[in-house]
Amino acid sequence: MTNLITGDKEETGDSASETQRRGERPDEMASQVYQFGWCLQCTREHDFFPPRYFHVLSLHLAYKMALPQDDDKLSRRCTFWMNGLYWFNGHGVGSLVEIVDESQCVLVMMSCEKGYSDNMVSLRRKVIGEVISIYKESCPSLEVKELVIDPKELAYPVNTPRKRMMYSVKDILSAIDKGEEFLVKSDGTKGEKVKEILPDESLLDNSNHSLLGGRNIKELIEESNTPLTTTIGTRSTEADEIDIKKIEKWLEEGEVELKVTRINMHGAPGAGKTCSQHLLLNEPPPEKLTDSTPIACPAVQATRISIDGKNKWKRVDIEDILNQLASHLEETQNKMKISTEAPMLKGDVSGLDKPLEEPTENNPTKNEPFQDELTENKPTENKPTENERFKNELPENKPTENEPTKNGSLKKKLAEVVYKIENARVTGNFKTFTTNWVYFIDSGGQPAYRELLPLFTRAAALNIITIDLTKGLDEKCKFQYRISQNLSPIKTDLKYSNCDIIRSTISSEAMLNHIKIPYVSDMPEPSHYFVLGTRKELITEEKLQEMNECLINSSNVDLKNVIQKKKDLIIFPVNTLLPAGSKEREEASVKLCSAVSNCAVEMTIVLPIRLFTFEIALQMEAKEKERSFFTREEVIEIGKSCRLDKQIDIDNALQYLHNVTIILYFHEILPNIIFVDPKPILDVLSHLIAITYVDHTDLHLVADPPPSSDKKNNLRNFGFFNEDILKIIGKKIFIHDNFKTSHMIKLLKHLHIIAKVENRKEGDYFFPCALPSCDKLIPAPTEIQPLLIAWEINNSGTTTLAIPQGLFPLTIVHLLEREDVDFSPIGKDYYRYHDAMSLRVYKDYTIDIINRCTHIEIHFDGCKEFCPQICELVTDTIKKSSKGLNINDDHIFAFKCSVDEQCYCIVQEDKSSTRCTQCRSHCKVLQGDDDSYRCWFSNLQLPSPGAEASLESPPTTRPTVQPTGLLDTSNLIDVLDVLGDHGYSGVSYYKLGLRLGLLPGTLDVIKENNKGDVDGCLTNCLTAWLEQRDNVMKRGSPTYDTLIKALRKMGENAVADGIDRDHKIKLTNDDITFYNRNEK
Repeated sequence: MTNLITGDKEETGDSASETQRRGERPDEMASQVYQFGWCLQCTREHDFFPPRYFHVLSLHLAYKMALPQDDDKLSRRCTFWMNGLYWFNGHGVGSLVEIVDESQCVLVMMSCEKGYSDNMVSLRRKVIGEVISIYKESCPSLEVKELVIDPKELAYPVNTPRKRMMYSVKDILSAIDKGEEFLVKSDGTKGEKVKEILPDESLLDNSNHSLLGGRNIKELIEESNTPLTTTIGTRSTEADEIDIKKIEKWLEEGEVELKVTRINMHGAPGAGKTCSQHLLLNEPPPEKLTDSTPIACPAVQATRISIDGKNKWKRVDIEDILNQLASHLEETQNKMKISTEAPMLKGDVSGLDKPLEEPTENNPTKNEPFQDELTENKPTENKPTENERFKNELPENKPTENEPTKNGSLKKKLAEVVYKIENARVTGNFKTFTTNWVYFIDSGGQPAYRELLPLFTRAAALNIITIDLTKGLDEKCKFQYRISQNLSPIKTDLKYSNCDIIRSTISSEAMLNHIKIPYVSDMPEPSHYFVLGTRKELITEEKLQEMNECLINSSNVDLKNVIQKKKDLIIFPVNTLLPAGSKEREEASVKLCSAVSNCAVEMTIVLPIRLFTFEIALQMEAKEKERSFFTREEVIEIGKSCRLDKQIDIDNALQYLHNVTIILYFHEILPNIIFVDPKPILDVLSHLIAITYVDHTDLHLVADPPPSSDKKNNLRNFGFFNEDILKIIGKKIFIHDNFKTSHMIKLLKHLHIIAKVENRKEGDYFFPCALPSCDKLIPAPTEIQPLLIAWEINNSGTTTLAIPQGLFPLTIVHLLEREDVDFSPIGKDYYRYHDAMSLRVYKDYTIDIINRCTHIEIHFDGCKEFCPQICELVTDTIKKSSKGLNINDDHIFAFKCSVDEQCYCIVQEDKSSTRCTQCRSHCKVLQGDDDSYRCWFSNLQLPSPGAEASLESPPTTRPTVQPTGLLDTSNLIDVLDVLGDHGYSGVSYYKLGLRLGLLPGTLDVIKENNKGDVDGCLTNCLTAWLEQRDNVMKRGSPTYDTLIKALRKMGENAVADGIDRDHKIKLTNDDITFYNRNEK
């Protein structure tokens, strides 16, 4: 027998504890082609075959059926692993017996050489008989059923047989006994032909059928109708079978220190991001062309991996985490000192050397103390029943307020997660707990997807930038959208080269603020970058060296935080398509993993164990219910089952999962919805954009039924869509009452991805990312020089400009949300593209806003007197967009240099001077007589302060403020907007209402009427204030000054400062309007 951990040979006489140390399933098992599959499946949810069952079974099979070694008859020619056994008998038959499905199933599979099927039939009769015999002797209380796996579904491994097509042995034998050729399904329809299920066996000799395993067919059919034995004692739940007290202590006090590396993957479509992930995980390359990556991929679902000591990375699934937590639980329990007075449960199965017989009425055990504990189901004198013990060991024995299911569903949910961990522990399936973790987030390469990415991801410690080496550095990428093996070219002039991708990613990620993550004790700063070059097998070493030198010498790329392979070598070249299983692929994987691991950008997290179980519980519940989201009430109940009993614990856990893993929780706008798997909502948004990409013949692949031509054209040409398109794209997720298209719309509006529009026959919402790119720019005006807005990037003394990804579409949406901004007409003189937009401002003027990738350019050909007002308008919007993207608002103004086209004139803080990025002698464009520059920052024709306006002019136009400064209910939407613009969440509406003069009675009614709807509470609170109810007039009357003072008293200084600044700008702008109208 081969020990697969050490590689040494062991005798079958090993102890049980030694047997449990067997290794992982050998890869060669999967190479077998099996012709027969049978299983013995537990029918009760929380039954499982104990470890000693497999230990005894494997010894029996090895000694009775495997060939002996020539030099030692106690050693057998068979392969063991942790939960399985394989042997070849010399008569052309290979047999595999394995405990699978979380120890709930005994799997038997057989293969045979051509012409040896009779030998296989004969052997499986013996193997099945042995499996049944050991089961009856060792654990007869388990309720089981015998099943045959469909011959067409024998692909190995079979980790969960019940997910395959299977047939009841009872039904098969009953049909054979009655001479029936077909099975009959439960609904009365025709089933499979019996001979096709068992093609290798004669159906004439019923008395000796292999499925009987030596039993009588009549007895087997009758036996299948009732349990083999009746268990004395109650097994009410799985929680009765584990030591609740130890588990509780572990959940409440256990914690682990993790080293976590968060990695975002970037790159153009087709650059090889997916293939690179497969190489990192040492997995085979994709067999076929993969679909285009959506805006972002959930981290855990696709790319959550752990690092072992050899820098081999392995994909981690729920079962892996459970087994690792079982190891942590085992280690913790070995250290725990539980008081001897603490009651113990019957399920303390730590002593594996004890007999497995469980007492029944007809077969009492010889283990007297154990018998005394189980013989009767009623309490003895001074001795509680098992149910009473379980109740006593729960933290509370009766439900408290808001906990009606403390002993019901809560107990079950505790077991669903914890029982599986305990099951892995007692069955020896635990793995060493790994403290090094990596989270990958893959992202789509389409231009529109890259613009939306920052809204759904967070700054990462390491950014892997994937480039296709065959494209060179400066060749522009041709974008394509792939779905279901179909390619659609994306007609866009917004093209990126490899160098553009590198520069854009580095500059954008560098601007992101690092987020505060709960439980993190050490956060690496700043972000680092790793340039991964794919398809190295298609270029020469000379070409690769040339590309490295070009990057090193580039003044447009900030390289100070780029990981270098060696000195002067930035690109790490790989061949992602090396053959699966080859030594070359494994070596390449180890080499790449080592390079990434050596970046040393992990953060240290001291994480409570209960948060681990909470995450698993959420995923298990989502999988079981086939849900991608839960309501907050559901999440709270799951949290309680993992001993996250306090509100702050739930909030911290959700914040951690939102920032690190796959959970998305937008508590500000959707406080009752937690997206356990965000893929469905990201797919909806991705497919909404893809409608504008794919050919008409493939449109059903992204929206079925496809939208009409008019609706598609409205989206593609004008950016307008209606809610019904979302209903078609997301029909699989919008079937739940708690998440409808209205919730999706609400989220997209909150993130400023879309804008609500009024009175548009083309649609109700505007989505700038769905628009095509601009193919030709209109010559810029010269009377007013274009104003540039950007962030300044310094690279070894060289200054370049950059803007963060996502800034442009957010800025457009923010502008359109203002009442004084509207769409411009459609025509050749106007822009309506995702990288260039014309907007009508203040009804009379038009501005052009153009995304130049390195900066945003503002064109204005109206009156110079209004340039400062336009500048303030755009600046205010840029600030709001920066906040939404979580970046520092360190933007600068600049102009294009008239001397050097590679140079920019950056405006200094005094707004009256500039400095050039390239010119030796700085161009003083703001200090000369040319007011085409100065007009942006000075009011050239306004009267001096204190000048009186003509009394003959029309009254001032301040539509949102009464002449006295007093606000009323007509200003409600303005007050809500200004509070939202500056980040006021509304959670503290009650305190705000008190500060503004409302009485507690009024606020209590508002709270009761809205029942947790913060937005509704805030709206009603402000309405009461504007209506001057209660003591409002005594507190200062409804004015912006009163609101600002109240916010400052509450400590909301940032909100107050923002409103104060906006209010002063508004007053100034209205004065300008007032003066100009008087002049007319």
